[in-house]
Amino acid sequence: MIAVFIVALVVAVVWGLLLLRWTGLVGGCVAVLIIGSALGHPFFHADVMGLPITLDRLLLVLLLGMFVVLWRTGRLEHRRLNRQDVVTLAFVGVVTLSALTKNATAHGLATLFVFCIMPLSVYWMLRGISISSRTVWGVFAAMAVFGFYLAATAVFEQQQITWLVYPKYIMSSKVEAFLGRGRGPFLNPVGNGLYITTGLFALLAFWPRANRYGRVLLALVALVFLAGIACTMTRAVWGAAVLGFVILAISSMPRRWSVALALAVTMITGGVVAMKWSDLSSFKRDKYVTVSDMAESARLRPILAMVAWNMFLDRPLLGCGYGQYGNESIYYLEDRSTALPLEKARPYNQHNVVLSLLTETGLLGAGLFLLMLGAWYLTAWRMCTDPNQGSAARQLGILTLIVLSVYLTAGMLHDMSVVAMANMLLFFLAGASRGACHVPATFEPAQARRNPATHSALPLLQTGGMP
Repeated sequence: MIAVFIVALVVAVVWGLLLLRWTGLVGGCVAVLIIGSALGHPFFHADVMGLPITLDRLLLVLLLGMFVVLWRTGRLEHRRLNRQDVVTLAFVGVVTLSALTKNATAHGLATLFVFCIMPLSVYWMLRGISISSRTVWGVFAAMAVFGFYLAATAVFEQQQITWLVYPKYIMSSKVEAFLGRGRGPFLNPVGNGLYITTGLFALLAFWPRANRYGRVLLALVALVFLAGIACTMTRAVWGAAVLGFVILAISSMPRRWSVALALAVTMITGGVVAMKWSDLSSFKRDKYVTVSDMAESARLRPILAMVAWNMFLDRPLLGCGYGQYGNESIYYLEDRSTALPLEKARPYNQHNVVLSLLTETGLLGAGLFLLMLGAWYLTAWRMCTDPNQGSAARQLGILTLIVLSVYLTAGMLHDMSVVAMANMLLFFLAGASRGACHVPATFEPAQARRNPATHSALPLLQTGGMP
C-alpha cells in the first residue's frame, strides 16, 4: 500500500507541476475545485500518520508552494488588506481559535482544515492576482463543462442508468444516504445542486456574447442542467435555482421593473409553497426512505432549531466549540419544558448553516460569518454596477451574487458549511472577484504576459487580456 501511495504521489506531483506550468494559479485553483469534487476523498485517499491525503489536497500544496515562491521573489502584487479581507481573516481566525481551545478533537480539527483553512488558502492566493477577463471566461467555461457532467450524471443516477455513472462509488449502496437521488460525486444532492446551479449560470454568462445559433445551443444545453437540478429531488436546490434566475433577471432590467419582478416572484412562490406544502414535504426521494420518513424529516427542523436555541442561550458569545455540536447537543435532548420531542434530533447534525455556527462559535463567529458574506455581496454588487468593469468582470459579479444566494437559500435547510467543497466554491468566487475587480476594462494582454505569476499558455485561463 505504501509503494502504491508513493507512485501515486510522484505521478500527482508531476502532473500537478505540468498543470501549474500551463494554467497558472487560477487554473490550478479551478482544478482543485473540480478534482476535489469529482475525485475527492471517496474516490481516493491514503492515511499518512493519521492525515487523509487526497488528490486535491496534494494539488493545493503544490499551488501554495508556487504561490510562496512567486511571492518571495517579488513576482506577485503586494495588495493591501481591505475590509473584505479583514472580515474573512477574522471569521476564519475565530473559528480556528474555537476549534483549538474548546475541547479540541481530531474530528473538529479535520473539519476546520477541510472546510475553513483550505478554502481560505484558495481565497488568499486569488485575492493577490490581477485576473483578466480572458481568465474569467476560462473559469466560466470550466465550471459550465463540469456542471454539465454533474447534471447529466444526476439524471443517470435518478433514472438508474448505472453504466453511465462515473465514478462508480456514486451508485454504491455502501453509503445509503441520498441513494436514488442526484447526489453526484459529493454523495450529497445539496452540494451537487450547488455546483450544477453554478455551472448553469456560468453557461448563461455566455448568452450576451452568443449569436442566434449559439443561443439556441446554450438553451438546449441549459435544459440538461435544469433536468439535473430536478433530479437532485431537493426542495432547497429547486428554490435556490429559481432565486438564481430571479437575480439574473433583475440584474439585466431597469430598476423600476426589477422591484416589481422581485415582488411578483415572491408572492407567486409563497402561494405555490403554501398550496403544495403537503406534497413538497412528503414525497419519496431516497431509495431506502419512505414517504412517511420524508414527512418526518420536514417535522424535524423545528426540533433542531429548538435544540440550537437552547445551546445558544447557555453560551451566547463563543458557543460550545467548533466541531463540538455532536458532543454537546446530547445534553439538551432530555429537556421536558417543551412539547417538542427533542430526542428525535439525536442522530442528526444541525440543518441550518447559521444556527450551526451560532451553537458552535456563538454570536461572534456567526456574526463574522454574516459580515463576511455581506462583504462578498458588496464586492460582487460593485463589480456588477461599475461602468469601468469589463463584461467578464460584471458577469463574474453576477455569478458570485447568485452562488452566494444559492448557498444561503440551501443553507436555511442544510448546514452548507460542512457539505463537501461548498465552502471551497464560495471562497474561490470571493477571491476571484477580489482579484478581477482590480483589472480595468482596458487591461492589455502584454501586461499579463510580463507577469510570470499570472502567465498561462492556455488562452482560456490566461490571467490577462482584453475584455
